[in-house]
Amino acid sequence: MGTVKQYSPSNKKWLVLYDSPTIVKHKIDPVSWFNFSQKECNHKILDAKKGPKQDPSDEDLAPYRYGCHHGEDENVTKCCSACSRELSGALTELKCSRCSHVFHSACCDPPLSVKAVENILNDHENPWTCSKCIPCDGCLNYDIVSGTRKYPAPPPLFNGGSRSSIYLCTQCIPLYECDRYCVDCGHIWDDFKFQKVQGVLRWQNKLKEDAEKEKEKKDTRKRKRVSEDTDDDADVEMSEVDDKQSISKDGVGSSSIANDNTSDDSDDDEELADRTAIEPSWYHPDSTVWGYNEGAMLVCDSCNLWVHAGCAGLTKDEYDLSNKGQHPIYSKEFLCRKCCIGRCQVIISALDKEDALGLFAIPVTEQIAPTYHDVIKNPMDLQTMMMRARKGEYHNYVWVRENFELMVMNALIFNRPTSTFWKEAKRYLGACTSKIFSDQGIGKAAPPGKYADGLLEASERAKRWRQAEKERVQKDETAEKKDLVAGAEGVAVKLAPLKKPDDPDSCIPFADVRLKPVDAYFCSWMESCLSCGSSGAVDTMLFCVDCGEAYHSFCANVPIFSMSASAVANWRCPNCKVCEITGEVPIDETMLLYCEMCDRAVCLTELDPPLSKVPEGLFICGLCVDCTGDNCPNGIAKVKEKNVKHFSTDPEKCFGCGGCKSVMDKKARENKCIVCSKFWRKEDKDLVFCKVRNEDLICHLLCLSIVYKLSLYQKQSIPSLLTSASFPSKT
Repeated sequence: MGTVKQYSPSNKKWLVLYDSPTIVKHKIDPVSWFNFSQKECNHKILDAKKGPKQDPSDEDLAPYRYGCHHGEDENVTKCCSACSRELSGALTELKCSRCSHVFHSACCDPPLSVKAVENILNDHENPWTCSKCIPCDGCLNYDIVSGTRKYPAPPPLFNGGSRSSIYLCTQCIPLYECDRYCVDCGHIWDDFKFQKVQGVLRWQNKLKEDAEKEKEKKDTRKRKRVSEDTDDDADVEMSEVDDKQSISKDGVGSSSIANDNTSDDSDDDEELADRTAIEPSWYHPDSTVWGYNEGAMLVCDSCNLWVHAGCAGLTKDEYDLSNKGQHPIYSKEFLCRKCCIGRCQVIISALDKEDALGLFAIPVTEQIAPTYHDVIKNPMDLQTMMMRARKGEYHNYVWVRENFELMVMNALIFNRPTSTFWKEAKRYLGACTSKIFSDQGIGKAAPPGKYADGLLEASERAKRWRQAEKERVQKDETAEKKDLVAGAEGVAVKLAPLKKPDDPDSCIPFADVRLKPVDAYFCSWMESCLSCGSSGAVDTMLFCVDCGEAYHSFCANVPIFSMSASAVANWRCPNCKVCEITGEVPIDETMLLYCEMCDRAVCLTELDPPLSKVPEGLFICGLCVDCTGDNCPNGIAKVKEKNVKHFSTDPEKCFGCGGCKSVMDKKARENKCIVCSKFWRKEDKDLVFCKVRNEDLICHLLCLSIVYKLSLYQKQSIPSLLTSASFPSKT
């Protein structure tokens, strides 16, 4: 024996709360989901036809409508909202993050295991929500009876996208199984319900029209009765009648004219309107917003599913033309958003196959054509078109043809009519138009776009250019040549031999690359590495600020990935290296040190402190040192102007923090601040010299101010504070 608390329409099971004797006798759980169609069940279902029919009471229907605690807010967290049993255990209950109702894990639909409950409780970023608080994706409403359930997202559904499942209520699941949903927005449609509601609306409108006609008849009879009862003072009476008639036209009743029957009729109309009023919504059958209900839908020619005209982006005029078969695009073929994305990708792939030279495959960069973006302000290519198609930016493949025509028009404008690229673009335009965008092609519903006139203009311009070139050549052939006029008066001039340049030979070996004339013509404007002769790996290429030669960073052994933008812009090749301090090349070039991070060259004798030989380990110039020491004024983004004379053997330690300790002499190691114990140079401007106890004490000005404040706080003199063991620098 037990009590039914919930029913799961999807699983066709009942949530049964068993009585205590049943629990003890059969050793079963107090509450569980039960299927009455199992073979081992011995049950009896009462038939309403044979036995007395008894309607369920409001108390019986309350769990189905509102849950077990629909009216007692203080008891919401005391009992399970599904079975009304008291809560027990720490991991067997779940609390909804929206309605604050608590459920047993076994009472959830479907039931949750202990491991699943632990995962839900440990996931603090995504709080758990019961099925009754999740809106349905099909009708956008909440199912407070059975809740929503996960349903596999149909493949044609555009909103499904990356989601593998959607949430549907009990009423929307059968409609989704019958494909009665808009594949663009996912909202369900019910033509039977729409026709029924429209019939009710037509009936209401007819009642209103009949009431207005009856009211006009009564007003006409009243005006006739008033005109018959005229007295001697006709002008006064007529003025009063005119006033009363004007008031009645504005819809305001008059006590002297409107009788009891008229007031009763108006009250009946208002009462009828209140009783039959329906709340408006875009997707509801009675919606006044056009294009989002069953009254304006189109069928996709690819998946044969219906789509709202508003979801497809059609206006009312376009929809009417489509129904009449007069629309230039949708009358030939209409596609939903999902099918349109697939068709756009197919069309772009077909366009890519027709591109024999790869002329339109990728975007044109400055390295490929340096002046391209100066001439073409709206570039386009197949790679960009494919990215837009995958993102769903094309609502119709007519836009694909527009971008295709723009892409070809750019090629015809930028290239000369005699070039190979211009001829290939012209051939590409004719092949794609005849194969892809013809009446039998995959883009049959795409008419010529707004760039079609631009293509014709580019072709006409090319014809005029060829004609002008023919006239120029013909004029040159008929002109009198200068050499023929000079005749024997011409004198031969012998040139001196070429002089060998004074510049020294390159210190970097370079390779001679031999190319065919055709390849040399197309590669003459491309930058090539002086060392290897290759024009690839452009992103790793450096240009000398003095001679302008190009080098790969790996060919010149330059750490390009650790160089700043300023270091890249002012980089000098090994043939042009100079000391960055003096701006000259030393007699002995072995005295130049190269920074390990920016490749700048500095002379040994110009450093501070100066060096007599090359130091062991790393050499980091002062422009690349970013100290990470505690309270160091030379830290990252703290130094306004860095000095190239300074250096370090550690990129994270400055001179004061011991970055140059390994190359300093013994005397320089003794130059330490008595407070912070950091090294100092003689050129530092923030030092303080004083005489205390006949000893030279040197410290930074900032350190002295800190010690002064500390002495005031501890009420000690500065010398005693420095010599005390409790001073912070000592510990």
